[in-house]
Amino acid sequence: MKKSISFVCAFVLLSATSAPAQHHMSNWVHRTATDTTIVQCRTDSLTRAAFPPNSMNMMMMPDSIYCRINRMDMDSLHLPHDSTFIGWYGVQAGSDSMHFNMMNSDSMYGSHNMMQFMKNLSCQFHWDSLMTDSTHRHWHPTGMKGWNGSGWVSLGATMTGNTGFVASSQLYSAFAFIGSLSSVVLVTEGKVIPGGYQLEQNFPNPFNPSTKIEFNLPQAEFVVLKVFNSLGQEIATIVNGLRQAGNYTVTWNAGFAPSGVYFYRLSAGNFLETKKLLLLR
Repeated sequence: MKKSISFVCAFVLLSATSAPAQHHMSNWVHRTATDTTIVQCRTDSLTRAAFPPNSMNMMMMPDSIYCRINRMDMDSLHLPHDSTFIGWYGVQAGSDSMHFNMMNSDSMYGSHNMMQFMKNLSCQFHWDSLMTDSTHRHWHPTGMKGWNGSGWVSLGATMTGNTGFVASSQLYSAFAFIGSLSSVVLVTEGKVIPGGYQLEQNFPNPFNPSTKIEFNLPQAEFVVLKVFNSLGQEIATIVNGLRQAGNYTVTWNAGFAPSGVYFYRLSAGNFLETKKLLLLR
């Protein structure tokens, strides 16, 4: 029995002239829409798919398509892949909410798990360690690939912590994270062993669009450094893994985030501290 796999992406439109984007969990994307339609993953609001106006071909596509983003367990990926794969999302696109049939085979809409649009779709995918198996639980995402029906295509994703950003006119049915155990996001380590735990104030602050965050570890610890918005919603995971004793500097690029107050929180062993940072466009 042939089993189709689908994925959804997140799209962020950066046009200053467009109307406010319309957000939906699973919904219709209309060809005649005059603003950006953003479809969010039902179980992870940090994963979204944004369709800009006039992105659907007038001749080859129907008046509207129904889209859904599914966050999947790594064990459910039955397509051929190697040990660097650490998580994936499925995108479904169909003629209605019951028939996700536009990526299953060659058709006027797409070809074997891929759809072509007239404009770039900005995709945002968030990786969580629970998406993978126990062997890769402490890995870090380093890139993304898309399934085009016959193989995996490298997407040239921009990785910020555990979030990948992809701009492409092609919508794939499967978007997968690849990773590495030794991967670190823009981190430098000092050789001096600090005398205690410390989380420094980010610099510069205010910042646009990137800032540096320093922290010290007197001993090896499992470290989690996350960024939250003013509503307490997680925006990014910058560090998530075992770190040896030392001084660390990480860089957070907030190019995708709007201006505002954010908070970054460091958890290392029994140490927990939160500080505020300000993004000004």
